[in-house]
Amino acid sequence: MAAHSKLWYLEQLGLLESLTDEQRRAVVATTRMLEVRRGRRIYLPGAESDRIFLVKSGVIKIARETADRREI
Repeated sequence: MAAHSKLWYLEQLGLLESLTDEQRRAVVATTRMLEVRRGRRIYLPGAESDRIFLVKSGVIKIARETADRREI
């Protein structure tokens, strides 16, 4: 089975519906697909971010660490 393109995945989410073809190409050109290993942090609380992460497959955990280092 052939892998789908970035454009295909973005279109499935309906994120590009109102864009022109030129705008869609620009979005595809400025995005990238990453494979992230289990346990890797993709965002830290309080860190500035100019990214959005869309999960193609797998599971993400959203957690926060308390002052006594417990994860909630």
